[in-house]
Amino acid sequence: MRLFIKNVCVKTWAFLATAFSFAVITALSLPLSRPLVSLSPAGGEKTRREYALYSDSSSARFTRGETLADLPFISGETVIIQTGGKETGKEAARRILSFYGAEPRITENAGGGVSYYCYSPKIGSAQCKIVGGEAVNLHIFVKDNEVRAGVPLIFGGY
Repeated sequence: MRLFIKNVCVKTWAFLATAFSFAVITALSLPLSRPLVSLSPAGGEKTRREYALYSDSSSARFTRGETLADLPFISGETVIIQTGGKETGKEAARRILSFYGAEPRITENAGGGVSYYCYSPKIGSAQCKIVGGEAVNLHIFVKDNEVRAGVPLIFGGY
C-alpha cells in the first residue's frame, strides 16, 4: 500500500510540474505568436485591435478583445490606427514597414485606399499566406483617416 501511495504522489507531482512548465512556456511565447502586440501608435494616434477566430478567412468570428479562452483559436490579428489624414497614414505605414523590416511584395489600389502586401523576416514564414504567387505575412491598408495592419492578412474587409 505504501508503494502505491508513493507511486501516486510521484505521478501527481510529475503531472503538476509538466502542467506548470507548459503554462510558463505558453505565457512566454505569447508575444511571439501575436506580432502586432508590440506595434505602438505615435503621437496622438488612437488604435484598436481586432482578432479573427476559428478561421483564416472573412468567415472568421471577429472580436475586439482577446480572452484566455480565445488564444488557441486566433488565426489573424489586425491593428487599426486612426490618423489625421492620408499623409499621416502614409507616414504610419512607413513606420510599420520600418519597424518590421518589411518589404512590400504587391501593391494595389482598392476600397478607396492603397493595399500593401508585405513580407517581414521578423514575423517569419510560419504565418505566411501566398498572394499572387508571393509569400505575405504583413498586410497594410492605407486610406484617408485610417491605417490597418494585419498579420498574416487583414481579414473581414477594410
